Amino acid sequence: MIGTQLADPDLVVTDQLNLRNPVNLGPKGISGMPIPTTFLVDATGKVCWIDQTDDYMLRSEPERVLAAIEASIE
Repeated sequence: MIGTQLADPDLVVTDQLNLRNPVNLGPKGISGMPIPTTFLVDATGKVCWIDQTDDYMLRSEPERVLAAIEASIE
C-alpha cells in the first residue's frame, strides 16, 4: 500500500480541484481555506472514496481511512 500526502501551501491544487471554501475563515481571518479532503484512489486512478469536512482544523480519522481502504480491497 502506498500513501501520498499533498502539501499545497499556494493552494494551486486546491483551486484546480475546486476545494477552496470561500466562507471558511482560518487563522488571522484568512478566508478561502482549503476544505480538508481525503481521497482514496485505486491503481487505475479512479476515486473510490472521499471524506471532507467544513472545519479547516479537522482531518479524516485514521480509523475511518483504514476502514475505507479495507472495504475497497474486499
